[in-house]
Amino acid sequence: GGRWVRGCTADAGLGAVAELD
Repeated sequence: GGRWVRGCTADAGLGAVAELD
């Protein structure tokens, strides 16, 4: 979703994965 997750940022493309992470 492009928000900060566990100290990492996610862009629009990786947001779905990063939010799980």
